[in-house]
Amino acid sequence: CEKYWPDDCKEHAYGSVQVRKDSAKEKDDFILTEFRIKSDDSSKWRSLRHVFFTAWKDHGTPEKPETLVQFVRTCQGMFGPRGGSQPPILVHCSAGVGRTGTFIALDMCLQKLEVDEDIDIFHLVLDLRECRRCMVQNEKQYTYLYHCVASVIDEIYGSTVQNEPIYENVAALMSGSAC
Repeated sequence: CEKYWPDDCKEHAYGSVQVRKDSAKEKDDFILTEFRIKSDDSSKWRSLRHVFFTAWKDHGTPEKPETLVQFVRTCQGMFGPRGGSQPPILVHCSAGVGRTGTFIALDMCLQKLEVDEDIDIFHLVLDLRECRRCMVQNEKQYTYLYHCVASVIDEIYGSTVQNEPIYENVAALMSGSAC
């Protein structure tokens, strides 16, 4: 992935956009950076919070499900509930589908688990793929998503509610796609 922000706390121009890095804090699995940005045609600076997850290489998954679960929960706490007057959250990785899709799917599952026990990961991923092709890009990310949700269910209920075979829908999900 290309780095598109300044290293130091100085102001840099990227085309018609000015970027000023105010602070950066390194955590175990991510770096939290505070920026201010403005367009050349505006005098107003906007605050931007950038969370760079360092524990996830392209096409793979983090080692433990709890790593991503904790990161998603941290982001949920940092950015608050979606909707209403809250500004949108932008999630992206190099291609915008593998790690991005897995993060978004897990975020949706965690929100659903707060109000309901019924999670259908297969159809959730299919719905995401209706919006953007190849979301949750490969089998490893798909099964990792299941392990993440299972770890949360174990945490809440002490054991998995339904031990659905993880690989039951992998062939259907991966067939007919160029992911």
